[in-house]
Amino acid sequence: MLKRVIYCLFLSLLSGCETTGDPTTGGLYGWSEEKAKQRQAQLNRRVVDIEAQMNAIEEENQELESDKVQLTQLIVIQSEKLNALIASHDALLGKIETYKGLERINQTKISQLKTRYPWLGLSREEVLRQFQEAASESRQQQMLNQLESELESLAQEIDMIL
Repeated sequence: MLKRVIYCLFLSLLSGCETTGDPTTGGLYGWSEEKAKQRQAQLNRRVVDIEAQMNAIEEENQELESDKVQLTQLIVIQSEKLNALIASHDALLGKIETYKGLERINQTKISQLKTRYPWLGLSREEVLRQFQEAASESRQQQMLNQLESELESLAQEIDMIL
């Protein structure tokens, strides 16, 4: 029995000293310190590579975050400009409608004036020709007085329009 205890103790010590550090080889035999060092170096290189990739990804994320902030600010500025343009557009549409209404009113008044004073539609030469065709000097004076009064009333109406 003592032999068995000693034998078990010996096997325990032997297995503790001979256990491999390389999980791929395993077992009590075939442990290679060189393979373990290579494996450790390979794992260290992998860690360094992964850390470098993580750093590159973090830098890229920071750049993207910076771009996002800049683009967000640009969107806010452009939105404000767009809102100002929309408000300006709406104001201009209102002015256009107002001016269209005023134009219709003015066209109506011009038509009324041309109906009331037919000579307004004539050229200057035509008015002079009609004036010269008048039979007498008194008729010419009457026409001249009539034209002057019409011009005065026309000037007053134009002043009221403006």
